[in-house]
Amino acid sequence: MNKPRDVAKAPHGYLLREESVEKLEQIRDQLLLMARMVFAATQAEESEPLEIQRSMLGQCFENFGLQLDELLSTMEWASLRMPRHR
Repeated sequence: MNKPRDVAKAPHGYLLREESVEKLEQIRDQLLLMARMVFAATQAEESEPLEIQRSMLGQCFENFGLQLDELLSTMEWASLRMPRHR
């Protein structure tokens, strides 16, 4: 692959299994739901502090981090899956 035209053929990016994509979609949906719950619905709510225990919020973030870490570990560099041309 030392010719410029061969470089353009090399795949770029990562591969992710369909089940992992579905898990990513679930994480996205959970984060969007949490955002909707936190946003103020009225002007009065806007000035009210949101009361939540730090440990609960930390556990929530840790859970998302662990789920994303699991998904990232399943990703493969696309070139590892593609046959090599010589």
